[in-house]
Amino acid sequence: MLLKGPEMLHFRRAVTVALLVGGLAGGLAACGSDGDSGGGVASPPKATTAAAPVSEEARREAIYLEATAAHLCAVQSRVYTDPAEMASAYASKPRYAELTEAEVAAFDERAKTDPAFAVRLSEAITAACSPSAPSASTG
Repeated sequence: MLLKGPEMLHFRRAVTVALLVGGLAGGLAACGSDGDSGGGVASPPKATTAAAPVSEEARREAIYLEATAAHLCAVQSRVYTDPAEMASAYASKPRYAELTEAEVAAFDERAKTDPAFAVRLSEAITAACSPSAPSASTG
């Protein structure tokens, strides 16, 4: 499902707000504190059979992309009546399994400055928010 027009503008704005406000907030808050499925620690990507070995950097990128996508999908799937509550939800960060705060900050910056990485994040969000999304994809 491709987002077009106002939906894409809303999506881009939401991702930008999440990354900018999240970076300012320190990224220590965990999302999903009320029990929704978007919170908690992201599991490392599942290994695929007969696949070439994945570099450590690629594995860490996958952890970041999957956790961020799941978090943003959970946040944007909720209706907020209070703008401050919505901003707080977008500002919150999931806990990233095996990633340091410095790595998360570097990936956040990369999502803002590297168009190819931003596209990968967008694709991960689309996959995470798709009702029939497979748990792992080969790309």
